[in-house]
Amino acid sequence: MSESYEFFMNLDTSKYVGEWVAICNHKIVSHSISFKETYQEAKKVCGHSKPFIAMVPKQETMIL
Repeated sequence: MSESYEFFMNLDTSKYVGEWVAICNHKIVSHSISFKETYQEAKKVCGHSKPFIAMVPKQETMIL
């Protein structure tokens, strides 16, 4: 999981602002404004591997 997190943190996420993204094997395999939709699509692509899913916050969002 930490490899996917590092990949996400170094990714240019500007085109996914306000969306959920799912990552498997260092690739974005799904993205949507719906968590459920993102997760379901990622499960199809990732197979038995668990996808790493994160919300790409809007620019004005402050994460503490």
